[in-house]
Order: sequence, then structure tokens, then C-alpha cells
Amino acid sequence: MERRLNDTERKLTDAFNRILRGCPQIISKKRKLSVKAVEDEANLGRNSAFHYEQLRAEIAETVASMYGAKLPRPAYSAGKSEDHLALRREIKKLKTENEELKLKNERQQEESDKLSSQLATLAKHYKLLQKEHENNKSLLKQANDEIAEFKRSKVAVLNH
Repeated sequence: MERRLNDTERKLTDAFNRILRGCPQIISKKRKLSVKAVEDEANLGRNSAFHYEQLRAEIAETVASMYGAKLPRPAYSAGKSEDHLALRREIKKLKTENEELKLKNERQQEESDKLSSQLATLAKHYKLLQKEHENNKSLLKQANDEIAEFKRSKVAVLNH
């Protein structure tokens, strides 16, 4: 049983047949056969043949046999579309993940900067404490020397 053609597909098929017979009504007889030429001959808009994969394949085969050219890129297929959609979803997911990682990186950089600042402050404080410690050691030594001198002077007074 032959399937019925819708109006657009019928117009495209009729236009294709007119071009093949060499009696197009709208386009020039000298125009090279192509999907676009068939669409123009059918007086339809651009990409009207997009959904008619079988017709596009037939045009491509005819072009290849007429002009000895290679077949054009493979026709649209549902499998490719699924692959394309899967890749788009993957790209979208990766972009989202990339944005999340950028935000995480910014937060970690801010935390790192904060910790570096705190470390620098603590290092300055440590140096001040070291100087104070050295000063206190010096004062303690001086005080111990004075105490020792005082004790010696008291012992000397008692011995006389």
C-alpha cells in the first residue's frame, strides 16, 4: 500500500519530477539540481524539504549520478539528533559544573587570602613577642646580677 503524500511533499515531488524532465516552470532550466532548486521550483520556502528525508536522499543520489559528485553529507537522522541532544545536555551539565567550581574556587581563594592575612598578623605578633622575651631575659639577667651583687655585699659586711 502506497502512503499518501501531504500537500508540501506532493509539491516537492512534482517540482523534482519537472526538473528531471527538463521542463521546470519557475526556475531556469540551466540551474543545477539541488534541494534548494526543488524547493524554489515547488514555490516553497527555505528548508521545506527538511522533514522529507527520503526525498532529500533521492535528490542527493540523482545529483551524484548526474554530476559525478560525491554524495552530500549524510541526511538528518534521529540517531544523530539523539547524539546531538545528549552532547548538548552534557555541555550544559559541564558548564553548570564549571560555574559551581568557579564559585567554589573563589570561596577557597577568599579563605586562603583571609588565612594568609591572619598568618602575616600572627607572624608580626610572634616577632614582637620574641623581642619582648629577649628584652625580659636581658632585664631578668640584669636583676639577677643586681641581686647577686647585693647578696655579696651583705655577706661581705657580715664577714667583717
